[in-house]
Amino acid sequence: MFDIRAFTSTLRRNLREIVEQRKDPEEYARRVTSTEEGPNHIPEELKNLPEGTILFLPGSPDRAEEISREVFTRTTAEYTDNGRAFYLYVGEIEYDGGVIPVASMPSQMGIPNTEISGIEAAIEANLGAVIRVGTSGSMSEKLNAGDIVIADSASYGYLEAIGLKSRPGKRYKPNPLLLLAMQRAGRILEKEQRKIGDNIQIVQGPMYSKLELYLDEFMLFGKLAAQLYVALNKSIKAGRGYLVSEMEAARLFKLEQQYRERLGKDVRTGAFCLAIGKVRGLEEIGFIPKAKKEGMPKMYKMARYTAIELHKLRCN
Repeated sequence: MFDIRAFTSTLRRNLREIVEQRKDPEEYARRVTSTEEGPNHIPEELKNLPEGTILFLPGSPDRAEEISREVFTRTTAEYTDNGRAFYLYVGEIEYDGGVIPVASMPSQMGIPNTEISGIEAAIEANLGAVIRVGTSGSMSEKLNAGDIVIADSASYGYLEAIGLKSRPGKRYKPNPLLLLAMQRAGRILEKEQRKIGDNIQIVQGPMYSKLELYLDEFMLFGKLAAQLYVALNKSIKAGRGYLVSEMEAARLFKLEQQYRERLGKDVRTGAFCLAIGKVRGLEEIGFIPKAKKEGMPKMYKMARYTAIELHKLRCN
């Protein structure tokens, strides 16, 4: 049974700390993420990126390097001397309308790392967009392993999960212009794949965060975290319209608001994921390796087309 008293006590304690930390938002952002000498975690070379660069933010260092090979027309610089494995790849995408400056850097796994890498990147560089490119577990029978999901919202949904709210928790939204670019890219890719007999679905819908140890602004450990995780899975199985589980998307969308409010920067954020699992009824069948192997090239095409479509929209 969920211990509401323990939950409330933890909530109050952590919220008090958050309030103290954020009385001066600009100072908080600088203190947590960067020093006068440069960022604490990510490569300082980000400050040299061309204005308006589109940053792809996958989870792993390997995928960041793959994006530089498979998505970029050319890679112009690599910065891999980073003890935390926040490797940075810089390059360009060419198309008939011009040249787009792009970069790729891993966020690493989870919400805290997404916040660290996302805020530091926004402080150091004049980015045009940050796009989450990931793989995710399926939460809907509508999806097949190998389908691509464009996030039109992303939710933590913790109040719903513990039974304190009958509707989903707050859903954060991606940038509308970037969402439109992803929609256009999806239609292009889907049409392209249909011509070769591939029945891939590229769908739009909400993503959900399986928090386990994370509860929006603070962390819960031990027995309380386990209770929350069980409650969360029950909520997921009840069916709330979510398509895939992707914890980083909601944080990234929330960061867009913080970029504007704290840093005075307009950085568009968006996310799409390759579903690499399958569910049947209320049970998750599990990870399907073949879907990942065959789906990654299509996901990289989606990334390339998204950058091009966003560039076209920005130029119009």
